[in-house]
Amino acid sequence: MKLLVTTNWGCEDAVREELARFGYTDTETVTRAKIEVESKNRVDEDIVKLNLLMRQVNRVHLVLASDRIENLEDIYRVVSGTDFEPFIRPDQSFAVRGVRHGDHGFTSMDIAARSGAAIIDSYRQSTGKRLKVDLDDPDVEFYAFLKDDLFYLTINTSGESLHKRYPRPYQHHAPLKTTIAASLLWISGIRWGLAGKVYSKIPYRTVLDPMAGGGTIPIELRLIERQVLAGRFRDDYAFKRLSFVDWQPVAERLGHVEDPKEPVVDVIGADLFEKNVTGMKDNAEAVGVRFRIMKGDARELDYLDTTVDLVVTNPPYGLRVASKRTVIDLYRRFAEALKRHRIPKVVLLTSEGKLMENCLLDNGYEIRSKNIMYGNLPAKIIVAQC
Repeated sequence: MKLLVTTNWGCEDAVREELARFGYTDTETVTRAKIEVESKNRVDEDIVKLNLLMRQVNRVHLVLASDRIENLEDIYRVVSGTDFEPFIRPDQSFAVRGVRHGDHGFTSMDIAARSGAAIIDSYRQSTGKRLKVDLDDPDVEFYAFLKDDLFYLTINTSGESLHKRYPRPYQHHAPLKTTIAASLLWISGIRWGLAGKVYSKIPYRTVLDPMAGGGTIPIELRLIERQVLAGRFRDDYAFKRLSFVDWQPVAERLGHVEDPKEPVVDVIGADLFEKNVTGMKDNAEAVGVRFRIMKGDARELDYLDTTVDLVVTNPPYGLRVASKRTVIDLYRRFAEALKRHRIPKVVLLTSEGKLMENCLLDNGYEIRSKNIMYGNLPAKIIVAQC
């Protein structure tokens, strides 16, 4: 069987590389932000492994059917032709979430309704029993994805998005998703996985996030370095409700993979605002990691007492709390500070990509960038080196 993992639009290549590090090499990007993965073991084992191991994936879906379709009746045909008896018990409830992208003469709700009717009809025909619908808290959550004419029917095995993977006592006003933080670290050259003898490889001595907010990037880096599994802090996985997933032996086996190491990388998280510095400390304490936390201005970086090998950051975009002039000043002076402190490599995410690129180019950096979608906001991941 096949699995469909969802990620952040624009990070597909990095996710396929991460999948390969965990041994999943038979993968294909089928649409933006969706990657098809060929199951390499028992499918229930792969479901648990991908949910607990992958750091850049938002959800893991089990593919039940896929086809090219033209209308709602084609969707009914594909769904009703699927055998649901192995995947849901008669006493369990279900819901269908419709997700549609493209130009169609029907809505996502229409897709969900037609798929739901087909599931009920198919199950009643094979078992003689009618399944219960519970849109609020279903035992089994089906997804009906449609991108242009490509249709997928899946089971959501994750539940809530996997980026919500550890507690955050302090909620920054614009928190970075942990899955995007992981992608920034991967793109910077940091690697992790179980394909080789070494779980994680961090080719830097000192890594700085000078606009760390609630600390997502430094926390993610420290968890990677200490070999703490992505799913270590979550317990509310949807696969635990699925009758066909024998999850406990796999989860127990993966728990033995963890071998927390003493930190060797000097990780620094800094922010201009005291409430963020305090909140960063609270968030780091909640997951049991430590790194250097400082109050300081990214426009100067004058708090640095060591050479920095890599900066990974998500600077403010000025969409809520700052004017365009303030953002221009921040980016210009930040790039000048990077040059002044001779920081050789910078990886960052911003919706002000052109502005940031120009500031970095003016200070002697060579850049490459890629477009991503951060929610509904077009943004860029920029890699700058000198």
